[in-house]
Amino acid sequence: MSKIQVYILEDELITREVLKESLEKLGYEICGMQDNAMDALAEINTLKPDFAILDIRVKGEHDGIWLGNQLTIPFIYLTAFSDIDTVKKAIETKPSSYLIKPFKEIDIYTTIELAIDKYYKQKEGVDLGDNIHYSYNGELLIKDGYTYFKMMIDDIYYLKTDGKYLELHLADKSKTLRVSLTNFLTLFKELKFIQVHKSFAINLNKIVSFDAKNVQLKIASIPISRGFKNSFIETMRNR
Repeated sequence: MSKIQVYILEDELITREVLKESLEKLGYEICGMQDNAMDALAEINTLKPDFAILDIRVKGEHDGIWLGNQLTIPFIYLTAFSDIDTVKKAIETKPSSYLIKPFKEIDIYTTIELAIDKYYKQKEGVDLGDNIHYSYNGELLIKDGYTYFKMMIDDIYYLKTDGKYLELHLADKSKTLRVSLTNFLTLFKELKFIQVHKSFAINLNKIVSFDAKNVQLKIASIPISRGFKNSFIETMRNR
């Protein structure tokens, strides 16, 4: 899993550092910062962040609105100016939100939370509930507390459930979510997950070997129960 990567365009050093500290405290990762739009665009194209915060009035030939007009990632405008002309120009670039200086940490959290939610709802995907928010292009966006994480679905080796909660097991970690195994498999059946036991489902792409009783993955041995044995064998024959 990886944290949401945020890029900051801000030419006031103190504001830039406050933003960085607040965002890191909220669980985001700052991948880059700049004080002028031209350099910021070059870095964003290289670093490929998930999200950007753009001060409108910055040093250099171009402002934050110019930069926002170049971006395909979601972004928030940050400014001390709230005059009508500035707002109109900003709206034309379709920002995810707008944050007015001076701001508090709760303002940053609320603004980014709403912006991320708005952006990913516009992506082709599926809402799984309170913890797994969306899936698109093989990626899950997972909220854990106040923090969003990204996870590629194919990085999951197996799923384990106790009925109410679902554990997603990756190579070196696991994540517990409040979603049913049935719902997960229904929504992502095309992604090569198959149930082999009332408590377990596996990623078919992660199988090392199997016999009549167990499926061997690189990180674990998963039992096959009698009720799921025939469907599993049939699936393996057709692969």
